[in-house]
Amino acid sequence: LFIDAGSGTYTKRTFSPLRYTIWTMNSDYHNTLNFGDTVQVKGREYKADVISYDEQSGKLALDLKNAYPEEAGVIMYVRDASLENGVITLKDKFALREAKKAVFTLMTLGEPESVSAGEFVYKGRRVRFDPALAYSFEEVSCDTPETVNVPAKWKSDRICRIRLTAPESVTGEYTLTIE
Repeated sequence: LFIDAGSGTYTKRTFSPLRYTIWTMNSDYHNTLNFGDTVQVKGREYKADVISYDEQSGKLALDLKNAYPEEAGVIMYVRDASLENGVITLKDKFALREAKKAVFTLMTLGEPESVSAGEFVYKGRRVRFDPALAYSFEEVSCDTPETVNVPAKWKSDRICRIRLTAPESVTGEYTLTIE
């Protein structure tokens, strides 16, 4: 339903200081949460830690605070994920040092069939989210040597990005369900 677009075609630029200007190498184009203009960054020290995982139920809790650089100002960020009765539920709870917009990114291969306050339908699945989140959709440009072949790897003609943006705040708690 939501994709990790992949790395695309490797070029000289992929292995240069310009690497993170290529959208496939930037967390702003992965299924992540960004705070303000700060995205997740490279490096082994920027990672999620498993708080708990229940193999029987499949429930997972992650501490994502350390996946962000200091300038993001993340004091606490926990994501709970579960699958029950065919419904996927993601719960994100965070606290920041200063008020920022939180932006949830969802990468897709196309546009939702319908969109209304607090939900959209994509590939026959209903995705519900807090109506306080502002929905936006865009087709991602795949016109560089590094990205031109990315859609074809997915047997698609395009890659798209849905963004759900929360109002500026120092705390937030949001739930996304997929049915």
